[in-house]
Amino acid sequence: MSDVNRPHFWPVVARMAGFAAGAGLLLGTFGPFGTFESMTIAGRYAFWVTCVLAGTCIHLPAYRLGEMLGDARGWSAWIWVSAAGLAAAIPMTFMVNGIAAAIFPNGALQDVMGLYAYVAAISVPILAVVHLTAGWLGLREPLVTADAPAPPQPAPGLTPMASVPESESDPSPLLDALPVRLGREILCLQMEDHYVRVHTAAGDVMVHGRMADFETELIGRVEGLRVHRSWWVARAAVTGWTKEDKSLTLQLRNGLSVPVARDRQSEIRNAGWLR
Repeated sequence: MSDVNRPHFWPVVARMAGFAAGAGLLLGTFGPFGTFESMTIAGRYAFWVTCVLAGTCIHLPAYRLGEMLGDARGWSAWIWVSAAGLAAAIPMTFMVNGIAAAIFPNGALQDVMGLYAYVAAISVPILAVVHLTAGWLGLREPLVTADAPAPPQPAPGLTPMASVPESESDPSPLLDALPVRLGREILCLQMEDHYVRVHTAAGDVMVHGRMADFETELIGRVEGLRVHRSWWVARAAVTGWTKEDKSLTLQLRNGLSVPVARDRQSEIRNAGWLR
């Protein structure tokens, strides 16, 4: 990642610490799961702020791992965020128990499964908020926001896009925004909330913008199709496909498996992609 696109380390740390401290103070104020009644005000704030700050060391790696697995398997963002939260809650349960024992006399809790349920009920929403604010927190690579006037929208459907050499006089905000290290060979686009993850032959990066705008921009540059609400795929990237029951999945040469929406399978077949 170039220095231009990588957020500075300490501002990211400061944002994460501020986010964790804020979440801890909020939990300390409301005192969920019986802590409001069982702890003093000072003890409640100390307990929750310490738990959330320490839990950042667990939740961030879990978030990154979930993101990697979700991208590789084509999962919805909310599936892998939830899975990451549930997984992070396992070590967090023992950490919370240890913090309680260290701060309070006889503070260790005996009902581990009950404690896990409480921790998971907090971990999943916290990671959901982290995901929604990942751009501000510096957890995503910021690229140029695609604010250029959008060209006319194409008619609905999956009409194949002709591959035409790119004109030097026809600028492409999307292609121009890609870091040099990733090249300009786009394999697929993956929609994630208000961002689009651009996968090239050399890696991927997040771009803030609308999938429909980027899809339109690639007309005449790359032959491809919108195969799913969240996926656009270049035809040259497809190396194979698998079908199980009514589910169709495209295999790309960068290792990704991309689902094809059921209502778009006939267009994919008619376009000659399934040979």
